[in-house]
Amino acid sequence: MPDQFVKVTTKGYGTRIGESVGRVVVGILLFLGSFGLLFWNEGRADLSTVANKAIDVGTAQDGDLVWVTGEVSTDAKIGDDLYLDAGDYLAVERNVEMYAWVEKTEESSTTNVGGSETTTTTYDYVKEWENLLILRVIATPTFSSRRMNSLRRLSMLTALSLMASRSSFLPRSR
Repeated sequence: MPDQFVKVTTKGYGTRIGESVGRVVVGILLFLGSFGLLFWNEGRADLSTVANKAIDVGTAQDGDLVWVTGEVSTDAKIGDDLYLDAGDYLAVERNVEMYAWVEKTEESSTTNVGGSETTTTTYDYVKEWENLLILRVIATPTFSSRRMNSLRRLSMLTALSLMASRSSFLPRSR
């Protein structure tokens, strides 16, 4: 059973109207500002002139824009010393996962008589394998200090060890 926390909030009619008006004003400002941003960005560089300056890789010097055609291959042997022996690969990718608390949020709203709105937010916390490093620790009244310390220890150990769950590779084309 996951750990669960329920939060109920109520907004008055005036607060809801004020937020709506504020959002409309911000939307209009962003819309008008986008024209200036587009004009500034599109007038900065002509990509056709930049592409015409590209040279063949054989005559290039450090920092030049180059173009290349042909088969991709390498003579170098690459690997990651821990889980994959060195071989004829073009790329090696490591996907790291950690077992951590994951927050799932569910929200429902009801409009009351008089225009106020009651929002009920349910937070469920479950342990799952995640491939994203979660640095932010969420504290809620249902999280005991023991669980919070356990979560911090798990996150720190995972961040320090970075255990690889799998490595994928592409064989060199011949």
